[in-house]
This record gives sequence, C-alpha cells and structure tokens, in this order.
Amino acid sequence: MKTLVKEQVYDIPDGVTITVKARTVTVKGPRGTNVVNVKHMPIDLTMINDNRGVKIERWFTSGKSAASIRTCYSHIANAVIGVTQVRARARSSPPARSRWPGPQTLCCLLRQ
Repeated sequence: MKTLVKEQVYDIPDGVTITVKARTVTVKGPRGTNVVNVKHMPIDLTMINDNRGVKIERWFTSGKSAASIRTCYSHIANAVIGVTQVRARARSSPPARSRWPGPQTLCCLLRQ
C-alpha cells in the first residue's frame, strides 16, 4: 500500500542561507556557496518557518522509493557542512596489503 505523503524537515543553522528554485538548492555560508541539484528526484522542496527550514516531501511513495527523501536531506546537510566547517587535511593512509603473494613468496612456497 502506498503512503499518501512522506516528509522530513531540515532545520537551517545560523549563518547559512538556503534558497530553493525548481529543485535546485543553493546554500550560502561563511566559506562560500554550494549548489545541490536534485531535479532527478520526484520530490517537493519548500521553505518553511520564515526561511529557517526546508521541507522535503514525496507523494504516493512506498518501499525503497521513500529513501529518496533521506538522500535529499543528506545532500543538503552535506552542502551546509561544506560552507560552514573547515575540512581537515587528508591523512596519508598506509599502503594497501597485496591480495596475492609476490614472486619471492611464491617461489619459497613452491620449493617446499
């Protein structure tokens, strides 16, 4: 059975301005501007509470298709993080372990 409407609200933090136009979300903050394009998702985006929140809703949804609401929510949240927080420097990871043994190991195994 399909659900009539399913919705989720994203509260906008202080210092961030969000504008919504034709399923394109523009996020402006102290560190710049991000644009999130969700035109490929069949959802409705509306500003609520005097532009302090974004309501994400999907009509006539069921099952896995309802996951697009949380996906859109996460895209907006990540855009807000991108314009507000300083990204930590990427650490260098240790070299990946070889899945197959090298030629030296293979020769030693074959001699036994």
